[in-house]
Amino acid sequence: MEVGKEVTVGCPEGIHARPAACLVRVANEYAGKITIHYQNQMIDAKSIMSILAAGIGHGAKIKVVVAGDAAEPVLEKIGQLLETGANL
Repeated sequence: MEVGKEVTVGCPEGIHARPAACLVRVANEYAGKITIHYQNQMIDAKSIMSILAAGIGHGAKIKVVVAGDAAEPVLEKIGQLLETGANL
C-alpha cells in the first residue's frame, strides 16, 4: 500500500538539524519506504544528509509518500511532525 499527503512545513526555521533528526528517527522505525517530494526532488526520509541538503524552509509545501504495511499511521505521524514542528 502507498499513501501520500501534502504538508506545509511548520518548523519556524524549516527542516534544520533537530526536526530532520526527529523525522529520520520516526522514518527508521518503519520498515517501508518513505520519500519526500520537494521541488522536483525525491528525498529519502531515512537519510538525514539528503533531508538537510534539500534545504526545505518554513512554509514549504512538500509531499510525503509512505509505502508498505500500515502506511497511514506513519504518514499521519510524520505529517504532524512536519506541520507542527513538534518533537515526537
